[in-house]
Amino acid sequence: MLPDESDGNDRIYVTLAEVERLALVWERSWNRPPTDEELQGLVQNYIRDEVYVREAHKLGLDANDAVIRRRLRQKLEFFIEEGEAVQPPEDAVLEAWFAQRPEMYQRAPRFSFQQIPLPGDDPAQADQALAALKSGTANTNAAPALSIPEAMEEVTPREIARTFGTAFSASLADLPVGTWSGPIRSGLGWHLVQVTKATAAQPADYTDVRMQVLRDWQAAARRNAKDAGFERLRQNYTIEIEGPQQ
Repeated sequence: MLPDESDGNDRIYVTLAEVERLALVWERSWNRPPTDEELQGLVQNYIRDEVYVREAHKLGLDANDAVIRRRLRQKLEFFIEEGEAVQPPEDAVLEAWFAQRPEMYQRAPRFSFQQIPLPGDDPAQADQALAALKSGTANTNAAPALSIPEAMEEVTPREIARTFGTAFSASLADLPVGTWSGPIRSGLGWHLVQVTKATAAQPADYTDVRMQVLRDWQAAARRNAKDAGFERLRQNYTIEIEGPQQ
């Protein structure tokens, strides 16, 4: 049964600012302002939304609804973040942030390597192929035809993983340079691999990554502002947590 008693919140006043907002949202979606008829439809739909929301609230339909609770939390967090304006920091602040977190901004390691795919999953065949390759008697034409590069130059682990998978990419750091090794497993099968060049991760220069440092600092500042805003709101409540019955 729908409630029929007024709770003191039975006046719906559509402000000029709200009408202008509805028109602006329409214009951004359709790249033109709404006609008078379309604008009236937008206003009537806004009123319909408002009526349904208020009636649903009277019925308690918003209670214990995880989706609604999450959306309300997100909107309030956004409101708090907007209220806590984060001013751009001076370079000295960013440089200190950068210096305290060198691992976040180092240049990725790079590898150059060549690979030969192996047929089947027989470890003995892999050992024989590796021995033949090292002795210079291998028949590389017998390798299965795969649509993957035979060699890659100066590539990062992420770039390698796109083709061969993360396990294969991670294994290259443990291989000796200048000699054939294997078998190494990828998402496409087994491979013999020769790393021809390996460059370790290098510290980044602050001037090269300043914009990334700025973005990271701003994200952390917004998180801190949101946490501080929550703590202020939390002080308005007495928190009691009932433990399990013994």
